[in-house]
Amino acid sequence: MNVGYDITSGDPRAGEFRLIEVNGLARPGAGRYFCPRPSGAWPHDRRACYWLYLAMNCAEAPERQEPIRGPARSAWHEVQKVQHYYQNVAARNRPFAARKSRGGVR
Repeated sequence: MNVGYDITSGDPRAGEFRLIEVNGLARPGAGRYFCPRPSGAWPHDRRACYWLYLAMNCAEAPERQEPIRGPARSAWHEVQKVQHYYQNVAARNRPFAARKSRGGVR
């Protein structure tokens, strides 16, 4: 189930509660990282407890970056989800054939 973050962390004694999103990039400083936005748990809604943890250079020697508290304060670009359809290539290469059934041709 996609709740909008990867880890819930808390310290009741300190009164601290974190919703943590973790992202990693293969190379340092290259690519994009994404934050999900399901209903109810997005950094805009819970700035005080939402954290983004990033790791760079995951393909070779991962380097954890300083955690970002309230990442919604940064500029984000919305990704529109598009529904796609597919068809197997083999389905296009076979000719249509009539098959015989008990009552005749189908």
